[in-house]
Amino acid sequence: MLAGVGENEIDLVDVAAKNVSHFPLEGAAFAALDSKGHLFAATRRALYVAKPEGLALLFEADEPTIHGLVASGDSIWFADGSALGVIDGDRVAEVGGNLIAKDATLVASPSGDVWVVDGEALQRFARTDQRAKLSTVLSWSDGIQPIFARSCAGCHLPGGVSGTDLSTNDAWISERDEIRDRVVSQRSMPPPGHPLSDADRDAIRAWLDAAQR
Repeated sequence: MLAGVGENEIDLVDVAAKNVSHFPLEGAAFAALDSKGHLFAATRRALYVAKPEGLALLFEADEPTIHGLVASGDSIWFADGSALGVIDGDRVAEVGGNLIAKDATLVASPSGDVWVVDGEALQRFARTDQRAKLSTVLSWSDGIQPIFARSCAGCHLPGGVSGTDLSTNDAWISERDEIRDRVVSQRSMPPPGHPLSDADRDAIRAWLDAAQR
């Protein structure tokens, strides 16, 4: 099943049955399917869930401030102004205000978490006890470069003894699978004499997760 946004309608495509269903919705802006195939939709002002009789209203904002709706694992996340919310079936919970930028973009994660993208900054939210827990993933220059300078630069500068240059954001992206394997999983890098704290490894893991989104 695939969900799409048309002009003043939401389209639900059943690929196997080669069938398309249309749900009229003036101002349609977003559509998402949860892991069970339930359809959710949004305008800039309201959230809806698909019922046999059509789209049923779940939530209406005071202003046209809804700017994101994504399915992430078993969760449906939405952005309403600076607030972040979750839909559980027919229930809507805004799990925190003043958390995100009013023009930020939501990006789904298979884990059920959600990434919030604002320029080069990334924030990751996870659901726990109906509340959102936040961890901030900084850009490479702010979050990873200081770790690189402390623990990696001795071998991984251009022309370094390792033969692998890891001194830039692009270099880390191109080598991210190898970095994940050796730094995060096997923990065989950096070599003895170049300590790397658990906090630094966690920061690298989070950055790598974000870089793959």
